[in-house]
Amino acid sequence: MTHTQSAPDFRYLRAASGNAGPVEVVGGGPTAAATAGGAVTVTGGAGTTSGAGGAVSVTGGVGGTTGVGGATIMTSGAGGTTSGASGVVTIESGTTAVHTTATAGATGAISVTSGDPGTATTGTAGASGAVTIASAVGGLASGAAGTAGNAGDVAITGGAGGASTADGGSDDEVAGLGGNVLITGGAGGLLHASASTVSTATGGDVILTAGDSGAADAGTRATAGQIILRPVDGQPVMVKMAVPSTSTTGTAMTEAELLGGIHIKSPTAAQNFQLPNGTEISAAIGASLVAGDGFEFTLINTGTASDIVTITEDTGINVDGNGYMGVHPAADGATLGTSVGRFYCRNTGANTWEFYRVG
Repeated sequence: MTHTQSAPDFRYLRAASGNAGPVEVVGGGPTAAATAGGAVTVTGGAGTTSGAGGAVSVTGGVGGTTGVGGATIMTSGAGGTTSGASGVVTIESGTTAVHTTATAGATGAISVTSGDPGTATTGTAGASGAVTIASAVGGLASGAAGTAGNAGDVAITGGAGGASTADGGSDDEVAGLGGNVLITGGAGGLLHASASTVSTATGGDVILTAGDSGAADAGTRATAGQIILRPVDGQPVMVKMAVPSTSTTGTAMTEAELLGGIHIKSPTAAQNFQLPNGTEISAAIGASLVAGDGFEFTLINTGTASDIVTITEDTGINVDGNGYMGVHPAADGATLGTSVGRFYCRNTGANTWEFYRVG
């Protein structure tokens, strides 16, 4: 069913029952050259006094017993045949009324959420759908002298704070704060395994990956993209730090002590300190680990002059430190080393790690 009047007056527009026909609302076509096509606007009704405005819902049809639910697709119009750009798809919350003395209303939030999955009593419940925000692949240049199009950027930017433009000289004027940008992995689900056992699933990782350079049949391959952290001058890049772990007599390092980043050893005699094995380290990091990933670890020795702590290997671990892995206490530093040992720990494959002493 197609309805193309310039100003139709209807409350319901639906296809005739019995054949599950499509419903189309189409803007009018132009009648003169170089004229834009007609826009299509769907607007919820305005509320009165304290009443909420009417919602606008676009919902795909429910699938049959084993069928897939209908998709909901928002697509901008295609560009003209010569050099016209395709149209923009804009999703924005509505503006609010201006107030001179009262507090103005906040604009509405915008949420992009995948649908709720199906539940199960004894079987396996459904997974929720992924949410993907991606620009399209750059255009193909098929001619010998053509230049392929660049892919579009994806920008996620917190909103700028509102300005305070009154010039009354009052100290009460306050400008609005800029909006934060939050990227958070999903929390793991709670698992009730039995009346006496409760465990949880692993939380979702947050992974930042730079784009690789394009493959080349001939010539020089370009440089891959980088991950760049660019704070404002004078501001640090803040990283959450775990509370340093401590020990006195233990001779085997746990995965938690290693991955915590800093371990303070207070020995009363010289001792070895064995690393966890490669399988234990990889399992503690999780399934997202790939070869080349790494982390830093620092061991601090607060013992007396002869209380040397020596890092030793376990299965799947290779320590590279010029044959010297003793971390000497500060009292012995003048002749034998320092009280701090810093290591860069790099995954080299399935449950194998290389430890480089860098300080």
